[in-house]
Amino acid sequence: MHQVPAPRYRFGRHDLIAIGGIDYRAHSWDKGGHEFRRADEPDVAEYFSHEQIQALMRQDKLTVEKGYFLPSTVEMKKEGRDIDLTTLKPKQRLKVLWKEDWCLLFLKEEAEGRTDRQQEQMDAAILRLIGIIQQRHDERLGAKKAPRAGRVQTGWRAPTSNTLKVWLNLYADYEGRLNGLFDLRWRNSGNTNAKADEQIRRPRWNSSTVLAVMRASTSSRIRPCGTE
Repeated sequence: MHQVPAPRYRFGRHDLIAIGGIDYRAHSWDKGGHEFRRADEPDVAEYFSHEQIQALMRQDKLTVEKGYFLPSTVEMKKEGRDIDLTTLKPKQRLKVLWKEDWCLLFLKEEAEGRTDRQQEQMDAAILRLIGIIQQRHDERLGAKKAPRAGRVQTGWRAPTSNTLKVWLNLYADYEGRLNGLFDLRWRNSGNTNAKADEQIRRPRWNSSTVLAVMRASTSSRIRPCGTE
């Protein structure tokens, strides 16, 4: 009987890998498995085969915090932005996702040469994007009716060009993570019933253009194949 080989998982060099209460960082990999180094003692190495990693993951004994050692993560913690976005109240989460829509759609237009960071160009792009932003907002709420082009009914005004520049800079500084768009006034107003709004989903963006500009990772899952 043919045995299905264990998947090859990808770990980034900035990821925190926790196994049995010990923190590791990815060092190297080969066809047999991965070599991890202790986070607190880099000269101590351990080797885990792909089969061992698969078994540990199935037993929930291996966890990964993506980007834990990134400089932007350290800055995020210093500024109080290291929060679990699922604990935000539904309206707060919607607003963060709404801000991200503005960033991603503008970056896509910019990468395609349809706009730039000049005020007149940004103002024109904002007017073009209003209807699309509203549609994405309605989709998150499960609305069946498509909005009329050019109208915004989110309860939030479309950003000015200066405000959008601030969001774009934060989004870049935090390497495409939503924490950069988090309003610091919300730090002590979490939602204790986060699962109540599971219908509010972060969109999947597959545009290679946007990814080329931002290299933004929108997933916290461990991905197959090698070390980044």
